Amino acid sequence: MFNAIKAEHNQGFIGTGHAPSRLKGGTIAIVVVSTDLIISKAVAMSGFTIMAKFKPLPDLAGLTISEAKNKIETEKMKVSLGAALNKAFDQIAGLQNRGGKATTSIPNLAQA
Repeated sequence: MFNAIKAEHNQGFIGTGHAPSRLKGGTIAIVVVSTDLIISKAVAMSGFTIMAKFKPLPDLAGLTISEAKNKIETEKMKVSLGAALNKAFDQIAGLQNRGGKATTSIPNLAQA
């Protein structure tokens, strides 16, 4: 899934986050933002990985990271989904701050 999203979006930043859970599996989120930090795509998977599938989060598309964080706090969202998204946002902020400027292509997180 990560490679498909990376191939689809060649500019901006991509962040991943996870929130483990002992009884319900866990949640994994993948967020893609443009170089101006507008969310272009967000997907999440909850549950045990053998049964779970990534589902799009269209409510976050078009929002800035700060708007998305406010939406997570104000709306009733699963705690694990909010935690996974916040970790993805933090990873994007770290990538953006690396070098002090946005890159023109999505970095390879395997090397980060």
